[in-house]
Amino acid sequence: MTASPEVAIRAGGTEDLAALVRLESLAFTPPWNSVQLASYLALPTSRTWLLSGGTPSRTLAYALFQVVAGEAELLRIGCDPAHRHRGLCRRLLAEALDALAAAGVERCFLDVAAGNHAALALYRSLGFRETGRRPGYYPSGETALLFTRESRTAR
Repeated sequence: MTASPEVAIRAGGTEDLAALVRLESLAFTPPWNSVQLASYLALPTSRTWLLSGGTPSRTLAYALFQVVAGEAELLRIGCDPAHRHRGLCRRLLAEALDALAAAGVERCFLDVAAGNHAALALYRSLGFRETGRRPGYYPSGETALLFTRESRTAR
C-alpha cells in the first residue's frame, strides 16, 4: 500500500458540482449525472464531504449523506481510481462520521452490495454492523446488505 498524500477534508456544496460529476463518472457504473447530483446538493438534508490532495491539489474522494431527524444515510462514497487503496475513503468517512456525530447524528445507515468486499471491509473497520438484507435489490439481482453504525456519543 502506498502512503497517503497530504490531504484536506472539508464540507462541500453546490460549488463542487463539477468535481463531483468528474469523480462520480470515474467511481460508479452507472454514475449519477449532473442533474441528479445538482438535485442532491440542493436538498437541505444533504451533507457532502470532499477530500483533496496531490500536486496540484484536486478532489480525490467524496462522501454524500442524507441527514434527517438525527439519522444519516451514506448515499455514495467514491474515490478517483488512481488513488484507491491508500486509505483515503477510510480517512474521509471517519472524519465525516465524527462531524455528523458532533452535529447530533445518532446513527448512520448504508446499503452495500454483498459482493463488494472492499466496501464491506471499510465499513466494518469503522464500526458498521450488518443489520439486514435486501435480496435482489440491485439491477444485477445482487443482494444489498444493510449496515448501521451508532455514533460514539450514542453508544
